Amino acid sequence: MLKNLTVQALIFIAIFNLISWFKESSLLSTSGDIKAPEFELMDINNQKVTLASLSDKPTLLFFGHLGVLYAN
Repeated sequence: MLKNLTVQALIFIAIFNLISWFKESSLLSTSGDIKAPEFELMDINNQKVTLASLSDKPTLLFFGHLGVLYAN
């Protein structure tokens, strides 16, 4: 009985991993570079900041209850 239960558990684990792999395989990139979408953040001075404008500067983003703070 224990042997039968072990075989069933191994089959279940294998089927579960196979289903998970099929679900995750569509999330993988197959076309090379993926560009991040553009969006704007508001800083503590209510000024709009895009991540593209900060790309050449060392930047620290903090997401908190006050909004987004950045320092460069």
